[in-house]
Amino acid sequence: DNIKHGKKGFPIFMLRRGIGAPGTLDQFWKHKSPVTKKLAAAGQFIDLPDKVIFTHIAMRRGWKRRKLGTIMLNELKRRFPDKPVLFHDLTDQGRKFMEHHGEEEYTDG
Repeated sequence: DNIKHGKKGFPIFMLRRGIGAPGTLDQFWKHKSPVTKKLAAAGQFIDLPDKVIFTHIAMRRGWKRRKLGTIMLNELKRRFPDKPVLFHDLTDQGRKFMEHHGEEEYTDG
């Protein structure tokens, strides 16, 4: 099961996709199930042996600025207490979020 629910019930997905294919989170939002219609936010991550990479955070219109991204970030930190959570493929808004929380960006080097 790709969906892992935090204490607040937000889905946080491991990234699973082929190169150039839509990501799990993209597919999730397009699914018209009763569950997806009721959710306000979702996140996507990659779990590596020495780090966790947060690749996407998405909120439905009208739910931004309500600390949902912070709740999901804290859930990843709770699940993986011995690994740093890094951010990847940032938008301008994502970079501000990352910097606000004192986190770092994942680089391939």
